Amino acid sequence: MISRKNLKAFIKVLDGASEGTVEAIVNTFEVIDSYNERVKPGAFVESLAEKLPKFVWGHDWQRPIGKVLEAREALPGDPILNNPDLPEAVRRFGGLYIKAEFRLTTTSGRDAHEHIKAGDFDEYSIGYEVEADRVGEDGVRDLIKIRLYECSPVMVGANPATVTLAVKSLSDGHEAEQLCGFIRQWVQRDGGVKNIREKLTEAQIASLKSAIGSLDDLFIPAVSLDAQRDLDAEAKAAHFRNLARNWA
Repeated sequence: MISRKNLKAFIKVLDGASEGTVEAIVNTFEVIDSYNERVKPGAFVESLAEKLPKFVWGHDWQRPIGKVLEAREALPGDPILNNPDLPEAVRRFGGLYIKAEFRLTTTSGRDAHEHIKAGDFDEYSIGYEVEADRVGEDGVRDLIKIRLYECSPVMVGANPATVTLAVKSLSDGHEAEQLCGFIRQWVQRDGGVKNIREKLTEAQIASLKSAIGSLDDLFIPAVSLDAQRDLDAEAKAAHFRNLARNWA
């Protein structure tokens, strides 16, 4: 199941002979994101040893914009992290570093390069699959082995550079699977529904109930929905027939 994580990335566009080349820190280690997850150092090592990620536009695998030339885990002490412009969390914990070359002979590659040079797109998102994880003592899900498929420049509202934001740009089927997984993880992590109930306010519970209620029709077989629509239509027709008889 492919997931996405967005990060306000540190990006450096290289000048000179390597025109069309960009460097970026596209994910930061040890940062707890809004889905209560953090990527651990070493998570990408095996995947990167097997294959470099694709470089695409907005997670659209039909729109490659270039080629990743280098990708590695930049750990504390790596010279790439000595840049004072880097966010503190990146310099302290390290992250996933890439160097990529835009395909300037294509429209998508040229457009992406110009947008990034202009600062229109200052975030990157990775497409990945979790192969191994564990829940830490603090209740945070640690991602310890990740298969990395692609990285993409994306346009998302600015987020603190030290926080990754999980974004679900998936098909409906994948989103449903991830929602189910999140609910199970939530219930398990918090020790069951009773404990969750004690932590939530009445307003939060009402909001959850409303959100779940909006899915009611999803659990009714399509045939039943069609039958209900037929009954509703027949009821309306009978109502108008009665009105017509009364007016006659």
